[in-house]
Amino acid sequence: MLAWVKATAHEPRIASVNLVQADFPRLKEKNRILLALAVVRLCLNDKSGVAGLLEEIDKAQSNDWVRYGVEFTRAQLEGRPVNPDNLPSSATKRAPRAPVIPLLEIGKLQM
Repeated sequence: MLAWVKATAHEPRIASVNLVQADFPRLKEKNRILLALAVVRLCLNDKSGVAGLLEEIDKAQSNDWVRYGVEFTRAQLEGRPVNPDNLPSSATKRAPRAPVIPLLEIGKLQM
């Protein structure tokens, strides 16, 4: 949860990000945490770091929530619209439970 709080903060604190990364081995839902860390890095304009984290997520088997968030994050990183063909098939059947608004407006959030 801390990773998502920091991912959607207007100005992420590096110390908090480091705390999440230090505890990463014992945390559950590793792909969700990697996605949150990718969003934090996107806020910090660390494009190569974002790309690396998204590649790590791609190597693992992720649930639809994570795959949906990865496409939104990758679209933001590449400066392109979301490609519906890259979304999980369940995304076309029902609205996802992913927090898509913060991913769409990265850098525009006010806390």
